[in-house]
Amino acid sequence: NKIDKMLEEAKESAENEEERIKLEKVHDVQQRVSAAQRSSSQKVDNQHEMSKPMARHVDDQDLNALLKQKGRMEDPMNKFTEKKKKKKSKKSKKKKKKIT
Repeated sequence: NKIDKMLEEAKESAENEEERIKLEKVHDVQQRVSAAQRSSSQKVDNQHEMSKPMARHVDDQDLNALLKQKGRMEDPMNKFTEKKKKKKSKKSKKKKKKIT
């Protein structure tokens, strides 16, 4: 009886170990794919930035969008704009849920 239980536990632990190894392999592959995707998107972004002229002007839309995204700690309107962004994101999530 005890020996049978010990054998069963040994088999289960071996199966769990095999399953853990398989999961680790899958996880490693997913990490590699994710890293490759990040790398390729970063290359595209870098190419886009390199295509821009060195001098930035007042009417540069990319620069304006970038500066709007950055939050500044000393900005008194920062709290208001953060609340506004959160509300917009919540509304867009609700609309997406209704559509699907």
